[in-house]
Amino acid sequence: MSTLINVVLIIRSLWAGFARSLSTVFELPFGGIDRTGMNRRLYTWADSLLKMADLQVNIEGEENLDIQPGGRYVVMCNHASYYDIPISMSVFKERGCIRMIAKKELFDIPVWGLAMSHAEFVFIDRKDRHQAIKDIERAKSLMETGVMFWIAPEGTRTPDGTLGTFKTGGVKLAMDMDASIIPIGIEGAFDVLPKDSFTINRHRQVTVRIGKPINTQGLAKGKRKELTAQLREEIRELAKLPDDSKPEPLPSVEQTTDA
Repeated sequence: MSTLINVVLIIRSLWAGFARSLSTVFELPFGGIDRTGMNRRLYTWADSLLKMADLQVNIEGEENLDIQPGGRYVVMCNHASYYDIPISMSVFKERGCIRMIAKKELFDIPVWGLAMSHAEFVFIDRKDRHQAIKDIERAKSLMETGVMFWIAPEGTRTPDGTLGTFKTGGVKLAMDMDASIIPIGIEGAFDVLPKDSFTINRHRQVTVRIGKPINTQGLAKGKRKELTAQLREEIRELAKLPDDSKPEPLPSVEQTTDA
């Protein structure tokens, strides 16, 4: 019975996204849907997924959020599950327009990809540097009109629940735009739907912790790696993940001998 319930849940979850994508594509010849309408459509989709999985999302650190009109913001978090996206949307739905910067492969999916593009999601073509520059410029333009971008600095979902290596591309985008980075840590999403699993574990609690925004305005380009490392540590602590930093080497016998 539990297997049947899981199959039904997966089908309903996929249909929830496909149906909204199909509606968006059908509307394109008639002018499409405006940003406000798309926000409503996306946030309703996110809420429906959380409701179907009966997830309880607890939010901590809301006092750290101070979204200013006309401000530029990039939201970054650990990436443990497909549910990270609807969870993040549920957190920011009352605070503005949030979209994703995603890998190009997602936009190659029929119907889904076209709908994502119209919904102001941006993909980065990592294999074509010239195109990647254009993609980043589009992201910058959208940020200037009030879009916040959700980025997973690991680039992909963790296979085992640990925190992966952070790429510097998201930090570079934030620095180029003089944007503030909003770090968030999501605890519990990996248990809902791990990578390479088709089992959705219902009735779980997920905690989202919001850190203090990191202002990148005026930072030198040479600080990118340092800021990426700082961001990774911040998100690791927010997500309550174990400290995976390498311990300092023990001193040698010669170093510990008194002169």
